[in-house]
Amino acid sequence: MINGATIKWQGGQRIEAVIDKRIIVLSPTSENDTVSPGSIFLISLGSSCAVEMISQIKINKLDIESFEINTQAAKDKENKNIFNAFEIEFVFSGKSINIPKLLNSIQTAVYENSGIAIMISKFAKIDYSLFVNGKPINKSDYSV
Repeated sequence: MINGATIKWQGGQRIEAVIDKRIIVLSPTSENDTVSPGSIFLISLGSSCAVEMISQIKINKLDIESFEINTQAAKDKENKNIFNAFEIEFVFSGKSINIPKLLNSIQTAVYENSGIAIMISKFAKIDYSLFVNGKPINKSDYSV
């Protein structure tokens, strides 16, 4: 079992989450010093995929100088409280990146190894896009 979190109501719309002795202030509003629970959800998805990508980069000996992951979610039209689709944008930089190997690594990281992504895929669609050195990569151009 993973470490538990403690959630404390601070009054009004403010909630404080404490995990591993770290405090995260949450609020459904856009206060400057708070994060929304939905944002935490997107951070969880992105960071879970990032951890798995680090492993895939090492396993597949990919020549990556840097990468970032951007996550977005779409909400259900009928019930705005439900996320029904997620888009993960992978942005990589490097001199000689093997695109087919990278695509294979992304698919393994997202659809086979990321516990958060696998859990989310049980109730929502997850898709991804890829950019390498600032250029979009058309996944259908490569057999993966």
